[in-house]
Parts: sequence; C-alpha cells; structure tokens
Amino acid sequence: MPQIYTPEGLLDPTVHVTAGQAAELCGISEDTIRRARKRDLLPGAFQDQSDSYRRWWMPISDLLTAGLLKRTDVAGHHEPPVLSLVSAPVPAPAANAAPRAEAYAHELDRLRAENSRLVDLLRGSQDSVARLSRVVEALVGNSVGNSLGNSRGNGVSA
Repeated sequence: MPQIYTPEGLLDPTVHVTAGQAAELCGISEDTIRRARKRDLLPGAFQDQSDSYRRWWMPISDLLTAGLLKRTDVAGHHEPPVLSLVSAPVPAPAANAAPRAEAYAHELDRLRAENSRLVDLLRGSQDSVARLSRVVEALVGNSVGNSLGNSRGNGVSA
C-alpha cells in the first residue's frame, strides 16, 4: 500500500489507492466502492491499463467527498464545508484527466482491434458459407440428375 498517512497520522487526500484498499480504509465492501464509482461519486477514479489486473485507483479525497470516509480521518478536512448561496467556486480540472484520457485511448484502441478481428472473422465465415452452399448445390444437382437418369432406365418417364 502506498504511504497514505501524514506524519500526524491522518489520511493524505492526495494519495490514490486501489478499490480493495479503499474498501478496507472505509470499512465497506469492494462492491460498494464499485457502485460508488459507477454512480460517478468517485470522479477522480481511473483504471490502470498498464497493470495486468487493470485495477481501479481513486484519490482518498474522492472517498471523503463521497461520504465514505470521516472528515476527521483526512488531513486538512477537519472543518465542515461552508456552503455559499451567492457563488460556488468553479472546480479545477481533474488532476487525473491525463491518465484517464490515456486509459480511454488504450481502451478505444483495444476495441478497434477487436472490431477488426470480428469483421475478419465474419468475412471468413461468409466465405465458408458460400463454399458450402456451392457444394450443397452441386450435390443436390447431381442427386436430382442421377435420380432422373435412374428413372429413365426403368422406363418411367419424367
């Protein structure tokens, strides 16, 4: 696990943890973390495409914002948030936008390759069906021809 605690013993909100580590820190199941991620409650979460396990990582600050961690456990977040009815601050772009964009680009490349493979497979299947159709037509044509030839040999008119 990465160094997630400050010298004061509080959680560092800038550190990213895996879904399993997040579940352990929050005292909940990984399924709950997954559902929170799918409901966009963890906007800084990203999937590491270079990891063979393709693990999801999320900042501790997202776990706090989603209400999965207590404010008193996270450094710099002891006071309750002050809400302003006049103007709300505009959030800065996500710090993990570049890794997420890269992960999406990798996934798009993977899907394009899979699509190409499936198109090639479909074309091959269509060629096989066409060859089999010709074989069946030839066999049926020979069968009908043989049947007519045998009928004529017996004196039966077609």
